[in-house]
Amino acid sequence: MSDDNGAETSSVPTGEATPHPDGGSQAGPPSRAWRIAKRSLLAVVLLLVVGEIAVRVLGLDPPPVLTVAERDNYVGIRDHLKWQYELEARLDFATSKRSQLVEAKAKPEEIAKAKQDLAKAEEDLSTCLANAPNRKFSFRGYWPGVPVEFAQDVELNELWLRDYTYDPNKPGDVRRLVILGDSYTSAWEVDFDEMYHKRLAHELTAQAGPGRKIEVPAFSVPAMGLGELKKWFLHRALALQPDVLALVISPALVSENYGPLCQKLELKFGKLLKYFIANTRKVEKKWLVVPFSALNRYVARLAAGFYIMHLDWFEDLEAFHPVNPTVSTYIEPEPPDWQKAWEGTKAALAEYGDLCRERNIPLLVVLMPTEVAIDSAFAQPPEGSTVDWTKADRRFAEMCKEIGADFMTLTPTFDAYRAKHGKDYQFDWDIHWNAKGHEIAARAIMEYVRANYARQLGLASSSPTTTSRPVR
Repeated sequence: MSDDNGAETSSVPTGEATPHPDGGSQAGPPSRAWRIAKRSLLAVVLLLVVGEIAVRVLGLDPPPVLTVAERDNYVGIRDHLKWQYELEARLDFATSKRSQLVEAKAKPEEIAKAKQDLAKAEEDLSTCLANAPNRKFSFRGYWPGVPVEFAQDVELNELWLRDYTYDPNKPGDVRRLVILGDSYTSAWEVDFDEMYHKRLAHELTAQAGPGRKIEVPAFSVPAMGLGELKKWFLHRALALQPDVLALVISPALVSENYGPLCQKLELKFGKLLKYFIANTRKVEKKWLVVPFSALNRYVARLAAGFYIMHLDWFEDLEAFHPVNPTVSTYIEPEPPDWQKAWEGTKAALAEYGDLCRERNIPLLVVLMPTEVAIDSAFAQPPEGSTVDWTKADRRFAEMCKEIGADFMTLTPTFDAYRAKHGKDYQFDWDIHWNAKGHEIAARAIMEYVRANYARQLGLASSSPTTTSRPVR
C-alpha cells in the first residue's frame, strides 16, 4: 500500500503484532498504563526492601505487650509476702503459747502438743524462706496487654519493701516521717532516688540543718488497702518511732477495705486484663502478615499500640466494653457493697487515728488522684448512675475530720499542673507516676509538711523549699 506521494506504508494496525521475516510476529510497545503499574510495583518493592533494612539497622522495634507471665513476679512477691508474714505470726503465737504452758506447768501432753505446733511452724517458715522469690528483679509493668514502657531494676529489703533497712533505735539527731502506702509509694517504675519519699528525705534533711537527719521510711506494697497495711506494717512502722505518720493512698483502693467486694473486683479486673490481652493480640496478629519481617512486626506493634491508646475510637472487637472497677469508687447512688467498703475505710482510718493518738503521733492522710478511672476509656458508669469525681476527696476530708486526722489531697496539684503542662507526669500506658510525677508529689507534700510539721520534724520553717534533683 502507498500513500498519496507514492511512499509505501504499513498495513498492520497500531498495537497489533508486526509480521516477522521468519513467519512469526513481534509484540508492539507496552501500553502506558502497564509501564506505570510495573514501575509502581518496582518502587513499592524497593521501598519495602529499604524499609526492612532500615528497621533492622536502626533497631526499630516497638515494645511487645506485657504478658501474664511477665507480671507473675509482682504477683509472686505479693503472695509470698503475705505467706511469710502469716507464718511469722503463727511462729510467734506458737512460741508464746509454748512458753505460757511451760510457765503454767500445764499437762505434759499439752506441752508436747505445743512443741509439735512450734516445730511445724518453724518448718513451714523455713520452707517459705527457702522458696522465696528473688528480691532483685527487672520490673516491666502491672498491666498485661499494654506495651512495655520500661524495665526498671528493683531491689527489695528483707521486709519485701523497696527501701533501706532502718534502726528501730532512732538516733537522737534523727527525725522520722514514716509513710504507709500503695503502688504509688512502692514505685517500682522509677529509679530508687526518684521515688517521692526518697526525694522528701533528701530535701527535709537539707532543711533540718547541720548535724540533723530526717528519714522517710516507706512501708508499701502494690494494691494493698488500709486494713492490710495495718495488719502487716503498722506495728513495724510504729516501732521506728515516727515523729509523723502519713498514709499516702489512692481512692481506688477503697474496695480493698471490704473483703467480698475486693474478691469480686479482682475477678472483674481479671476480665479487664483478658480483654486488653485478647484484643491487643488480635490487632497485632491481624497486621502481622510476614512474621519474619522486622518491618511488618514494627507496623503490627505500632497498630496494637495505637489501638490501646485510642480504645474509645474503635468498635469493641468482641462487642464487650467493660467498666473499669475503680470507677465505682465515684458512683452515685452508692451500691450496697461500696457502702460497706466506705464504712470499712472509715473504720480502718479510725483505728489508725486511735493508735496515733495513744502514742501522741500526728497522723496525716494524703490522697492521690485516680486518673486511671477519670481518663480511662472504660469510665462509663452503669446505666442509671452518675459519676462524681469530687466524691473521694470530699469523703476522705470528712472522715479525717471525724477521727481527728490531718488531711491533704494531691488532686488540685496535679489538676493545676495538667492544665498548664499536660499529663507528662505519667507513663503513656502504665497508670503510675514517672520521675516527674514523683517530683510534683514530693514538692506538694514538702510544702504541706513545712507548713504544718516543722516543729515535730525539727525543720527551719523559714527556709525556702529546695529541689534536690531536676525533673527528667
